[in-house]
Amino acid sequence: MKYEVIGTNEVAVPSHLFKVVLGTKANDQTKTANVPAPVLAAFIVPNKPIPREKALIDYRLGYRLHPYLDRTSLGDLCEFDGCQMMDYRKFQTFYIERGMKGARNQNELDRYWRRAKKLDLVTPSLEELKASKELEIDASERKKESAAAPGG
Repeated sequence: MKYEVIGTNEVAVPSHLFKVVLGTKANDQTKTANVPAPVLAAFIVPNKPIPREKALIDYRLGYRLHPYLDRTSLGDLCEFDGCQMMDYRKFQTFYIERGMKGARNQNELDRYWRRAKKLDLVTPSLEELKASKELEIDASERKKESAAAPGG
């Protein structure tokens, strides 16, 4: 068997990557769509760029992860959401929105905003998210300052 190695210690580089995805119901933090039941999918993808014409579902596996896993209690993730790969812009939009929602201070928020502007991903909804997050951060900062003030 031949495989690529890197570095002076000749670390093996895997030719493929294995991924198991288990989806469950949404929680209040993610606000993602509720799935009908736990859903599962497994994939082996090459450790290289995937051609645009390929779909993630092309890399899906049949699997038996554990002898006691009752597959009848799990739905098929690909039937639920189609197992579509995101294009670069859609992924960057997702990443930036998630980062802005989780920003703990103005510097973090500004960093994601700069990235959105640089990639020309600014939309009215992203502007609204930025404005509401700025108000949230400002209120949090004022609360901290009030608590730190003498007699606060």
